[in-house]
Amino acid sequence: MSNEQLYYAQQFLQIPTSPVYAALNLAQAVTICCYELRQLALTQKQVKAQDLRQAPEGGTAPLQEMENFYQALEDLLLDIGYLYPHTTKARMQKLRQLFNRSHLSSQELAMLRGMIRQIDWKIQGN
Repeated sequence: MSNEQLYYAQQFLQIPTSPVYAALNLAQAVTICCYELRQLALTQKQVKAQDLRQAPEGGTAPLQEMENFYQALEDLLLDIGYLYPHTTKARMQKLRQLFNRSHLSSQELAMLRGMIRQIDWKIQGN
């Protein structure tokens, strides 16, 4: 995967490999992950196939909501001078990693978006 694609990832995992040849292609990595998920489903009888496809109520916010939040945050941080155009990408990558580790729910994300809107409203002089 390219660094640009990895920029949008919300979680990472590491698959142990041989030190002789440590690289896996994407298809190999996906196959291993699917196998491990299947093994988990077989060993935990209470885990149903539907549970693997859907997050529980109140689970992690959808990707598009997170992307909208990141864009609003970036715009605000540029407006207030915390970010500069030449450092935006690196700083936003660190902020993405921080928020992604939190596994924010839609409700938590809505609260943060409300804070961003209120700060933006205040700095606009209203």
